[in-house]
Amino acid sequence: MNFDTLTKYLKDNGFRRISAEGSNKWIYIDNNHSLQVTIEENKDELTAEDEERIKERLRQLGYLDD
Repeated sequence: MNFDTLTKYLKDNGFRRISAEGSNKWIYIDNNHSLQVTIEENKDELTAEDEERIKERLRQLGYLDD
């Protein structure tokens, strides 16, 4: 089950989102319940795109030379 499917299910069953912390952690409530939904993706290896994003951020922070 992915994040979009789960949040659609919650909305369809009377829950409404009250807060979001980033793109993958949201809190929903209905009349009787509060529910926090967190989706984390487990990866064993970084993609080339992931590595480039990390390198760029390290450059911005001054840890890598251009």
